[in-house]
Amino acid sequence: MMNREHANESIGRRAFARLLGVQTVLCEVVVLGMVLLIAAEVICRQVFGFSLQVTYELAGYLLAALTFFGLGISLHGGGLFRVEFVYRWIPSRVRPLFQLLYDLTSLGFSLILAYQVSRLVISSYTGGYVEPTILATPLFIPQLVMPVGVVLMIVVLLAEIGNDLRVLLPGRRQSQEGR
Repeated sequence: MMNREHANESIGRRAFARLLGVQTVLCEVVVLGMVLLIAAEVICRQVFGFSLQVTYELAGYLLAALTFFGLGISLHGGGLFRVEFVYRWIPSRVRPLFQLLYDLTSLGFSLILAYQVSRLVISSYTGGYVEPTILATPLFIPQLVMPVGVVLMIVVLLAEIGNDLRVLLPGRRQSQEGR
């Protein structure tokens, strides 16, 4: 039984690492796209004397994608949902419990956020709203990155809560291994 639980945990960690890797690659592709788009705009303006007319709109969409796809990465790196000045004042023996409560609260707010941004995307889709620009982009398309990014962050947050529980309940795992 112990080997099966260890194997399942190992598979879960590999899947989690892959998920973070995919998010990282998405962010890198978005940044590369922004750089190429802005470089093309600069070259077109300076060398050829015209503007692409869509750079600001597309760069804005890419910036939103970068922000939402980067949520899980920031969370995993400890740079999101952390109030350092409060955290430093908490006694070290209480920090794991505080971290669990903080992560559970963050999960609650993240679930509400996922629900609300999903409603926004659905509303934009069913309403047929488009951006009033040259591209006339249907708004639900760039808005899709919001619920996707929040859901990816929720997956990372659930893994963090699992880690919090492992820290708080170390005897649980040892007693299961002893079976």
